[in-house]
Amino acid sequence: MMYYTDKYEDMKIYIIIYNFAIILIRIIYAERKEYICLKL
Repeated sequence: MMYYTDKYEDMKIYIIIYNFAIILIRIIYAERKEYICLKL
């Protein structure tokens, strides 16, 4: 049971990191797109 709980906690942490990474990538992508538009 303890092992299962630990696994679940790890998954929760990975999901949080994954969501954060997606948000970060979207922000970077949006900024880059604006930057490219400004250069053009």
